[in-house]
Amino acid sequence: MIKALQQADDFRKYKHTDNKHISFDREQKAYWEDMYKKLKQLKK
Repeated sequence: MIKALQQADDFRKYKHTDNKHISFDREQKAYWEDMYKKLKQLKK
């Protein structure tokens, strides 16, 4: 569980260095942010 929480935390911070993938980056950030919050809730 700790490893999954750490991975989700890392992934929610990733983004492309160029601006060609802004839409994709937003979707991925939202997904990983949601996953991170859900994992934190499960950990409690």
